[in-house]
Formats: sequence, C-alpha cells, structure tokens
Amino acid sequence: MLNREQLLTLAVIVSISGISSLYLFSSQHSTFRVDISEIDEGMIGSRVVTQGTVFEVSWLPNTILFSLKEKDHPVQLTVAMDRMTDEPQHERDLKVGAIVEAEGILEEYDGDLNLRVDELGSLSVLQKAQTSFTEIYSLLENPHWYEGLEVKVRGDVVDKIDSTDGTELILSSLDGSRGRYELTCTMRTWGEDNVVGKPAVVRGEWIYENTRGRWVLRASHPPEVKTAG
Repeated sequence: MLNREQLLTLAVIVSISGISSLYLFSSQHSTFRVDISEIDEGMIGSRVVTQGTVFEVSWLPNTILFSLKEKDHPVQLTVAMDRMTDEPQHERDLKVGAIVEAEGILEEYDGDLNLRVDELGSLSVLQKAQTSFTEIYSLLENPHWYEGLEVKVRGDVVDKIDSTDGTELILSSLDGSRGRYELTCTMRTWGEDNVVGKPAVVRGEWIYENTRGRWVLRASHPPEVKTAG
C-alpha cells in the first residue's frame, strides 16, 4: 500500500501528465489564420482558416470543390467540402467572384495542397459575387468559370424569337482581335418589338441547358434596349 507521501507524488505526476496531454491536444488542434500566399508544404496537417475569391466551382455527387485566389497572387488553393445540410445556401452564394472564408485541415493530394473543410471546419460567404459587365467573348470562351453566376452583358440585338416557351434574344458583340460573338438570352415572353439592330443590356444567370446542350443567359430582369437618338 502506498503511503501518504507516495500518494501525493503519484497525484502530482498524474496532474502533470494530464496538463501535458491537454497542451499537446490543444497545440494539435490550434487554428492558424493565414493568407493563401503564406501556405506551404510545412503546414500539411495543420488546421487553418483563410479567405479568397472563388475562381471555379465543381459540384460533384458527394463533394463540392472550389478554387480560391488571393489578389495579386497567382497560386490557387483548392478547397474540398462534403455536401451538407445547408447546401442550398452554399449553392446560392458559392459562385465565381464571391469572397469566402474557409476553415479546415491542409492536406496533400496528387502533389498539390488542398484545404479540406472537415466536421470541425466551416465555410462563410463574406461577400456575394458582384454583378458587373462581362464581355460576351469571355462567357463563351470560359463558360464554366461563370456557371451559376449572375452577370450583365451588352451587345447589339441581331434576332428576337418568340415561342410558347418564351422569348430568345440573340446578342452580338464584335471584338477587334477575336471577331464576332453571338450570345443567346432566354426569358419569359417579352412583348417589346422593333428591337433588332439596337444596343441592349441583359442581366441574368449564366446556365447550361441540358435539354438543348447549350449555354444561355437566363434573364432575371427585362432587357434594357437603347432607343435611337
């Protein structure tokens, strides 16, 4: 049987061991706030929180993958997140051009650094994607970059097609170095006539129509057509 002095000694040892374990646990689970440009291989396995602008988004069956970019820094950071219960909010706000903050574990996958938003991590949209003029050629040459994003384009109306499904407006723009581009805009029935040949501004969501196999701008507001004079 241990005497009083031995019991006290054992209690001190157990206390020190417990404190040491808590310290190690805490250090292993500390979260570091870093810029994307500061992330390197030495941080693999660390929990970090960082922020950047969404450059590309892929919605896979079980995972959401998106790339973050930091202003004036060329390297992108891929973020992986399981599809979760608040997915509708992410699907609405997690779009190209949005500024987000992500917390998770840094991992290496196929030679690249990735940030995995685990069960202890989080994703917050700090600023939604802003609506601004987007060149038609950029939409058509890089369609996946803008998928799901609300954009605003301008061009000349070259055709207007009315049907039972709604109205299609064909916008055309001429770029000196690239040539002429034509963009299809869809909307509910639009009663304006005599718009062919006039400049117009259309704002809406850039989507891919699976039924027709094409990219279109689905108008969310009536087009703004400039009149002569």
